[in-house]
Amino acid sequence: MRHLYTAFAAALIASSAATAQTAATRNVRLTPTKQAIALAKKSNFHPAVKLGNTAASGKRFNIASTTGTTTTAPIIDAQPEGKLHANLYFSGESFVDMMGYEAQLPFDGIWGKIVEAPDNKTIYINNPIGAYYSDAWIKGERTTGDTIEVKLPQQFVHEEYDGMSTDAWLYKLVPVKVEQDGETYTTFKPDSTSQTVKYVWRNDSIVLVNTTQDSKLLGMCTEAGEWYGYGDYIQQYTVFDQQPVAPKDETKATQMSITYYDSGQMYGRVKKAVREGNDIYIAGLNENIPSGWAKGTISGNKATFSGHQYMGLDTVTASYAFFEPVSHNMVWDSEIGDSIESLTLADAITFDYDADKGTLSTDSTFVANQGYKMFNQVFTYDGATIEPWTEKAATPLAVDASTMSYMPFSEEYGYGLLAFAPSEFDADGYILDANKLYYSIYLDDDVLTIDPDDYTLFPYETTEIPFTYSDMLDFVNYAGMWQVYTFVTGIDRIGVQMIYKGGGEVRKSAITYISATDEDPSAVSNVAQTGKVAGVTYTDLSGRRVSRPGKGLFIQTTRLADGSITTSKRLFK
Repeated sequence: MRHLYTAFAAALIASSAATAQTAATRNVRLTPTKQAIALAKKSNFHPAVKLGNTAASGKRFNIASTTGTTTTAPIIDAQPEGKLHANLYFSGESFVDMMGYEAQLPFDGIWGKIVEAPDNKTIYINNPIGAYYSDAWIKGERTTGDTIEVKLPQQFVHEEYDGMSTDAWLYKLVPVKVEQDGETYTTFKPDSTSQTVKYVWRNDSIVLVNTTQDSKLLGMCTEAGEWYGYGDYIQQYTVFDQQPVAPKDETKATQMSITYYDSGQMYGRVKKAVREGNDIYIAGLNENIPSGWAKGTISGNKATFSGHQYMGLDTVTASYAFFEPVSHNMVWDSEIGDSIESLTLADAITFDYDADKGTLSTDSTFVANQGYKMFNQVFTYDGATIEPWTEKAATPLAVDASTMSYMPFSEEYGYGLLAFAPSEFDADGYILDANKLYYSIYLDDDVLTIDPDDYTLFPYETTEIPFTYSDMLDFVNYAGMWQVYTFVTGIDRIGVQMIYKGGGEVRKSAITYISATDEDPSAVSNVAQTGKVAGVTYTDLSGRRVSRPGKGLFIQTTRLADGSITTSKRLFK
């Protein structure tokens, strides 16, 4: 078996599918917590604007006149002692500047946590801004009445990865108009009059004291006070006491399969279902919460699932997960002079129910959503069919060579990149349980060993990679394509073999090989698979790519396997 050697992690920054832009859109919290940390390690922060001599010198912004100090306390990266309030629903508005593009972005449904210290005066706030994920805490103090004062700056990001470190501080910022290349746009700098922000904790809510008129920003900066490009100007924490939807007796669950589309690509998964009277419960629609349920009610040949169903706390994305139906509407946009597709949360979704076959089917869309106040999908299901499923031994399909591409290791990039499109179906269309499906990578005739010393987020050494594993760093699964970053040289061919451990047997596909000597860096995008979607991307109206759209108008580009490309405008609300 062949092991990897470790390449410089810094080189991974250049061209990952999880880019710095992905990290910058953390306000939507669609990147899992551990993945967010990995992205932070890779994103190599750059301030949006360098502010005068302060930035040029690298010295810290001088706020001695307002805070009396130019030093900050150590980062608080462990939960402080005291009474933990771990049932807070965090929402608000962020202001971001990504590559010069300004946007106000709402965030909703984030898991909020606050600790009251034993002195009943000191308050600690976890993950303090919605615009970027951090598991650290900032410190405040109760003052008069319901007011909590937080004196800034305070460090809330410190990540180390393979010799690199990333650090960020929280500042109170004020807007500044900057002219660059003949254009005027907004940036932010530390408020020289005060570095204290206030919250009001009243009854079941904690609210940042601010107004949209003065546009003060709780922003992420370098230690010198240079703005990284994102921060919040509205924040609210409210007590969340809903209980997840669940059947009375989960032990009566049977297995069901669900086939569905996401971004035009067909998928199949195995889920659990419980029937209680006219109610039917489906589990695992949020794949991060296998025991999270959604309930439908059967009436005749129809089954209706209402929206705003709380499925549980998604600790992977650090958010509250909800089952939400989605409405598709074409609306006229006068600014662009064209009709666009508008996606909004709907009240309910209705399935056709076949009592004889025990199947549910719909042409509509539902999502596992972050929060319930705005469209913010984590998992999307278009045109779903749910039917009984029985486990059996099956042989996985070999990967189609036409879906595979490989960019050999490059000193310039610091990695190689294998891309392929596996299937979760066998030759007869039987859905394999994705939790029992794996793949191995072959380097010439040797199987690749995944070593945690090289792939630092992988939990154990193995030659078999779980089909569902994606860390958004070295293993990226998106829109039906799997991408694996490699750090090997001197091979002539690279291959993939699928492995299924279902029905009490282990069955393997043939190994599909392609050349590993193609020196064309663009080869990784030359994926062709007739009749399938090779990839879906979203960009804003300025052409800036986003990992997943938040609220607003976006351009969806769908690249088909035959090389053709289609684009459409979609409005997300």
